[in-house]
Amino acid sequence: ELQNLCTEARRKHPDIKEAAERVIVVLRGIKTTGIEEIASELSKSDEVIRPFVLACRSNNQRLTSIAMHCLQQLVSRQAISPGSIRETLTTLSFVSAQGVVDVQVKVLQMVLPLVTIYGEGVCGETLVEAFALCLALQRSRDPIVSNTAAAILRQVVVAVFDRVVAEDRELGVSEGDQDLTRKSAKDAYYVLQDLCLLVSDIEPIFIRIDHAVDKRLVLELIESVLTNHAGVVSQHAAMAQTLRERLAPFIVGFFAERASFALAVRSIRIAWLFVRDLHTHLPAECEIILSVFSRLVDSGAAATPNGSGSGKRRASLSTKTAVGSAGFPLFYRVLALEVVRDLLENAPLLHKLYSLYDGRVADEGEGKEEDCHVILDLVSAISRVAVERGDLRSANGSIPSALSDHTLAVGDAASTDILAQQIGASTCRMRLEMYKLLDKQDPPNVPDTYMFYLAASAVISFSEGLVGDILPRCTERISCQPLHSGNRQLTEASVLGAVTEPGVVGGFVRHAWAAVFSAYDFMAGVRFDDHLFARMLESAQKLAETAGALGMNEARDTMLALLCSGCLPAASSGEMMIPNSRQVQCLRAVIGCTLYLASALGPAWYMVLATVQQVEESLYLSRGKHSASTPIIGSDDSVASSDLKTVRDEFARLLAFVRAHNGDAILWLIRGLRVLGSDISGIAVQLDEAEEMRRLRALALGSAPALIQQQQRGSSLDRPTFAIEELRGFAVSNVDLLMGAAASDVGEQAWAAIIDDLLATATDSEAAPGLRTQACEALADVVLAAMALVTQADTLPPSFQALVESGSAQVRILQPLSLMMARGEHAGVRRLTLDTLHRVLQASGHSITRAWGVVFDIVESTAEGHHSSLMRS
Repeated sequence: ELQNLCTEARRKHPDIKEAAERVIVVLRGIKTTGIEEIASELSKSDEVIRPFVLACRSNNQRLTSIAMHCLQQLVSRQAISPGSIRETLTTLSFVSAQGVVDVQVKVLQMVLPLVTIYGEGVCGETLVEAFALCLALQRSRDPIVSNTAAAILRQVVVAVFDRVVAEDRELGVSEGDQDLTRKSAKDAYYVLQDLCLLVSDIEPIFIRIDHAVDKRLVLELIESVLTNHAGVVSQHAAMAQTLRERLAPFIVGFFAERASFALAVRSIRIAWLFVRDLHTHLPAECEIILSVFSRLVDSGAAATPNGSGSGKRRASLSTKTAVGSAGFPLFYRVLALEVVRDLLENAPLLHKLYSLYDGRVADEGEGKEEDCHVILDLVSAISRVAVERGDLRSANGSIPSALSDHTLAVGDAASTDILAQQIGASTCRMRLEMYKLLDKQDPPNVPDTYMFYLAASAVISFSEGLVGDILPRCTERISCQPLHSGNRQLTEASVLGAVTEPGVVGGFVRHAWAAVFSAYDFMAGVRFDDHLFARMLESAQKLAETAGALGMNEARDTMLALLCSGCLPAASSGEMMIPNSRQVQCLRAVIGCTLYLASALGPAWYMVLATVQQVEESLYLSRGKHSASTPIIGSDDSVASSDLKTVRDEFARLLAFVRAHNGDAILWLIRGLRVLGSDISGIAVQLDEAEEMRRLRALALGSAPALIQQQQRGSSLDRPTFAIEELRGFAVSNVDLLMGAAASDVGEQAWAAIIDDLLATATDSEAAPGLRTQACEALADVVLAAMALVTQADTLPPSFQALVESGSAQVRILQPLSLMMARGEHAGVRRLTLDTLHRVLQASGHSITRAWGVVFDIVESTAEGHHSSLMRS
């Protein structure tokens, strides 16, 4: 290339020819043949670039082309001496001013290696020269040159701060350092300072500019610094002070007035970086920015189409022309919603911010809590957005069915309309979030439901973050192997264990609960797609579990009641309804929540049992009592057979695991079943908690049970009732626990409660005949199971063996039969009692030993009653 340069310049440019020949002599004097060694030797001489500099300034296109190619090779090989770098940049600036696009692109390709490869050689005024060159080319009308220059500028700025990282590591700089005598730190400080000045329309001090710089570019450069080196900036006191005094006021003031979409996008991105990465070092500034987010999110009820639920819905909303209630463009609100959604999805960051602001003030005393609600205000604002679209909620508030429950014909107009009404990523989300649209000058139109989708996703993500922090710390695994399950394999389940100190997040849950619950109460009636519905349902279940773990019983019961209310279809006069697939999923969530909180639910057990009973009853009324021609809304054979069978299995698993919980779970389960049975039979139950249980039932199921209870008391009593069947099943499966053959501190109390309830129903003269019969049969099954256990006493604990040997176990088992015979006024009850006694004698007569007195009492009461037919039996 040097020979070609000599040939081209020998007539008109002898100075170039002479300079090229001197470099040729230098090359011939290098003994090594390795490229790296040659480049190292060349970098020791300032004369190496001289011919190329002269050629670039010759205004000869051929010479310039050769020189540019050679300079590019020398720069990339690090063959330019440090003293020649500034002259090289000056030469490149001269060449680029000629306006040749290809040359300008080559110039830009050399700037970045000069800054990155040559390190400290490009600092101070030399760095200023590099910035000036890139800024000049960024103003080019050619989009390729302009975009390339902007990209190179971003990389140059990041490279300047990369050098600070290396310098700090080498010198062991500590946090809060204010020393600006070091080259890299000083350059970075001046660059950051000038960028902050430029964005505020103030003349820069370090960077040299001849024309106004595009503010969009300046904001992008600042974003590059904060994205890659927020830690470096916050570690150096002078840089952090620049952000505090220059950039933060601009960002806060920016959202107080109207601005273009392009600037708003870049400003909101910088505001998000402040919150995400600088909250520790700039807490006051981040607090103000978070307050701005809350104001923007909560600004737009008037801008939201059909916020009152009236009028025809639109497919999309123009964010360019729509304005919020505060007079700002609607895209301000959308941008803030997107950023807040990202914040609420980042649980560790959110909890740290709550601890920094709301949590810290709360710890100082209840009287000061009103002083700072930064994060709580943000959560409340997003929750209000989630409930402002009343037109999205089903008319009756019940959980809408999934699209899989409908027959959707391809191309059918009605099917298309149903798909459009579904809330989910495919129908509501933009192709690219608005705050990522750096290449747009005007805001795009957004889907009509986009803001609701953002708010709903944010609330769900926020809830997932809360429960993800608390539940793992108070969850334990328990195993269960029911005595009469037929499955000898141990199964495990996650349940509430010892509750550790929840810390600041526990306070977060308590203070944010009202806002979060209002959003879930609204969202329960919205038709989500399958993915979003599953997230909403699972997070609602976990929220109820979290409230239970924190001892927030009222909050736990309201969320559990919301889940229970979602299990049943709304009543429709003249039509039979059965649960749709999503209502069945709600029931599974209720059962899962109950399994986790079984030991702490207390009276809320009744609400769960009532819900399961209502689902079974609705199925019976819709299928068992009507012909196939009866119209059934929401019916789906796969739902009724498959999903509901799974739910029944899960409920049976719940009852099986109750024995693995503490005694409170067993007693509250029995109490709940007794009150539920009382509701069906009308027989009063003597429990202090009965009224509280019924209050919770009304909270969960409202007035819906009234019709079903009326039907139960009438025609439906020709089949087994839920409460008695579950009492019977629980007693038979856990008879070892009830009789003291398994470790339990409530076995005797539970036995007495079950027997008393079954006896009261079996011997009540006002009860329906079918109900009395069922209670008698249930009591018989329990007695038979208990006597069968006595026959296996030699394989059971010694304490139980002692009860059997003394006869007290047998007396306790047979006593209910004696009481049923003595109290029963109907011949059917007495006959069933004798049949049961007969079966006991046949199967376990040899085990009765010292309980024969009870047997003879039963027989004697038959004779005293002069029941001839019974005596013949």
